[in-house]
Amino acid sequence: MNNKQWTFRVLVFTFLGVVVIVAFNYLINPYNVFNHDYLTKYNSVKNQLVNDEMSKFYSAKRQNPDVLLVGSSRVEHIHPKYLQQYENGKIYNVSVKGSGLSTQFQLIQYFVTRGNVKTVVLGLDFYAFSPINIGEYKNIKFTRYDDFYYDDYLNSLFGFRTLRKSISTFKDNIKGIDGRIEWDSGWDTYSHEYPLIYNNTDEWYFNKIDSIFPNFGINDKFFANEEFKNPLSINNGLMILSEIVTLCKNYDVKLILFTTPLYHKVYDVIHDRGYDKTYTYWKNELSKYNMVYDFNYKNSITSDYRNYVDPSHFKSDVGKYIFAKIYHDKSLIVDDFGKILTVE
Repeated sequence: MNNKQWTFRVLVFTFLGVVVIVAFNYLINPYNVFNHDYLTKYNSVKNQLVNDEMSKFYSAKRQNPDVLLVGSSRVEHIHPKYLQQYENGKIYNVSVKGSGLSTQFQLIQYFVTRGNVKTVVLGLDFYAFSPINIGEYKNIKFTRYDDFYYDDYLNSLFGFRTLRKSISTFKDNIKGIDGRIEWDSGWDTYSHEYPLIYNNTDEWYFNKIDSIFPNFGINDKFFANEEFKNPLSINNGLMILSEIVTLCKNYDVKLILFTTPLYHKVYDVIHDRGYDKTYTYWKNELSKYNMVYDFNYKNSITSDYRNYVDPSHFKSDVGKYIFAKIYHDKSLIVDDFGKILTVE
């Protein structure tokens, strides 16, 4: 075989290899970017994501929701079924773990201006206003929030990382691994936490939630951020919230705002680590809207470890008490859980 023949065969086999890899990545669709139902037996569980924001965005686009549930990982764990009894239409939880107000604004802006959304329910985290969690949000040109973003599609088809993710996704489905995200609703199931809680003793469960204090978040990017101790550091986040309020008003979209409930000892950490002035400023600024339902304080729900999967994340069914308060459902209201922030 001469050099030309050898080179030709190498090119042919290389091309065929790339075609096989691209086809496999497309069919397995590990990042949930592509809109198809092929091989659902082998790709319905997608736990190998590299970017929750990307995957949730494309999934929500396909669902075309009427009601958008938005926030960080705390809101992501609220099942839309707890909201469904109070709102009409398709509800999708497009919340993204670790997201700040800038990411949440982009999601809301896209689905309000280009989708069918009539109601936005936004859960507000203190952390989401941190300067370390605020990025560029106004210039959406050449991003996935524009019309067509090639990078997401290319990254979902090419590269050995995506191939590894496709293979791992395929194996997860063969093994019957539980899915972390329920893609029809956007709900993060926290499937890795509940078996541990239910298969251990109450003492183990209490220690899981409580024993980390007072060292909770000691290496966390939010509690290791000195700038966050300055109340004025959250002004950019507050400005973005104001733009969300204005956006929804301009498009005649109902906006519901609430703060997310943390385990009661986290509030001591906020005070002891020197973030209390920022926290008070945050609450005072939110009170100016006279429409924010506040659950972010010590009360009977936040004081009970059994309402949490970890100190930062409440159980999904706490959502039903949040929405009962917001929608005035007396059959489920917990008296000391939830109040409207108002200017004193």
